[in-house]
Amino acid sequence: MTKRPIIIDTDPGIDDAVAIAIALFSEALDVRLLTTVSGNVSLDKVTNNLLKLLTFWQKRVPVAKGAVKPLIRHNEDASGVHGASGMDGYDFEEPDYALLLKEHAVEAMRHTIMTSKEKITLVPIGPLTNIALLLTTYPEVKTNIEEIVLMGGSATRGNYGVMAEFNIGFDPEAAKIVFESGLNIVMAGLDVGWKALVFHEDSLKIKAQNRTGEMIYALFQKY
Repeated sequence: MTKRPIIIDTDPGIDDAVAIAIALFSEALDVRLLTTVSGNVSLDKVTNNLLKLLTFWQKRVPVAKGAVKPLIRHNEDASGVHGASGMDGYDFEEPDYALLLKEHAVEAMRHTIMTSKEKITLVPIGPLTNIALLLTTYPEVKTNIEEIVLMGGSATRGNYGVMAEFNIGFDPEAAKIVFESGLNIVMAGLDVGWKALVFHEDSLKIKAQNRTGEMIYALFQKY
């Protein structure tokens, strides 16, 4: 099976931690780069969380820090949902900071996209600030982007105010740039996420699987 090359842009976040686990251990995906964006909590915290996850799984995927705030607006994080650290509930070991690149996420994404022999799929699962900055700063990358598969938006009601979904509402100006980019976009909205229910008995089955299951179970208890 030929693996699809992807870049994940993320703000972990308990839900993102689960998504990243699925991607990293998938036989269908080749995670070339992980980039962080301010969202659920501050940029430093989400970056630290991502490095903790990679260290926990012993995965050597490069990480690049991105936007510290939305394009125009002020930060209004979701620490009330995810906890002060963004991933409260599990005692992780100290992260491996050697995975952290010196270059900004936008530069790292541009390099990864333009040097890839295959077209790259962008998978933003947080606010779209980094992706908007990439597309406006380096529009030539569009030629080597297969599509954007994002978690955000909603076809029904929201969770960031009455109508907006958090990832879009956190930086709507960035979302406008991305959705008007002309690229093919696959949107997994809040209305889809709400159908993926995890009941208590499900979380117990997850816990019983392995060390990762125990970690995810612990995070779920704080979510």
